[in-house]
Amino acid sequence: MIAVPHNKPSLGPEEAAAAARVVDSGWVAQGAEVEHFEAELAAHVGVPPENVLVTASGSAALFLALTSAGHPVSMVHVPTYGCSAPADVSHLVGLPVKFVDSMSTSPCADWADQPIDDSQAVRVSVDLFGLPAPVLPRGGARVISDAAQSFGATAAGVPTCLWGDVGIASFSPTKIMTVGGYGGALFSRQADWIEAARDFRDWDARTDGRRRFHLPLGDVAAAIGRVQLRRLPEMIEARAAIISNYVAAGIPVWTANDGESSSGYRAIVEESDPSARIRKMRYHGVTSIIPYLDEEMNGRGIDQSPAARGWATRLISLPVFPDMTPEQCDLVTAAWSSSS
Repeated sequence: MIAVPHNKPSLGPEEAAAAARVVDSGWVAQGAEVEHFEAELAAHVGVPPENVLVTASGSAALFLALTSAGHPVSMVHVPTYGCSAPADVSHLVGLPVKFVDSMSTSPCADWADQPIDDSQAVRVSVDLFGLPAPVLPRGGARVISDAAQSFGATAAGVPTCLWGDVGIASFSPTKIMTVGGYGGALFSRQADWIEAARDFRDWDARTDGRRRFHLPLGDVAAAIGRVQLRRLPEMIEARAAIISNYVAAGIPVWTANDGESSSGYRAIVEESDPSARIRKMRYHGVTSIIPYLDEEMNGRGIDQSPAARGWATRLISLPVFPDMTPEQCDLVTAAWSSSS
């Protein structure tokens, strides 16, 4: 029997009451709750309300970011290692994709090894496991900061979603905060980029005949998101405490560098044989996973990305979620010790 799941959302009476309030109001489509949610997200990261847009998912946010760049996009440069969404969305939009191998010191993309001089190119810089990606020279490309896993984290005091020209966040059930289902957001210091995305999202409010998708977030989800945003600092603090307990128990979990903070999305350990460790910990009732499998990256340049392939074979993710009990945390540390 599994005693400790790998992850689960932290939802309680406040979220339930917020959802019920909106249902009782009779208005569940995109409306006032969405406007409030966008304004509160903007205040959280320190930009004007018009510089934030919420949408149906993190992938929808990537879609809107790419289709609202303000100029033709010649190429999208994406990391080989990690979630397939940046590449998938780029292909669906009809844009050519170039895959970039990982760094030798991090699974994040090695942008320094592949400088980009094309001003019409877009680079998707992905933060992994809640940790800010290394900040490297951007060249001539415009940058989308994918903060789906790091929302709430900072580097040099700047929220990770604001490191690029536009940033995205994901509010799916397993992310740092959720809207009760799926949702996402765009952030930018450039209001014109967000306005172009808003024009695309709000298709049924336009009469100019331009082709658009309907990619809204409803008010029930926004109401839950507003509660989660208020709780975000305490949820990140709870994740940090769990990771600190692991480190104190001798588990070499990755932590943020000096001058950075982590969202605590994943408790990552470099391990010589992750599959064997996972089997042994499952025997003790603990669910751990390999974050991204080698085979998941087929068709994404993995054969030409030796560093990414290496990272795919030696990382393990341990349980970490805000409502994890001290007893569950002790089970994880005991299972790790017993499986060594």
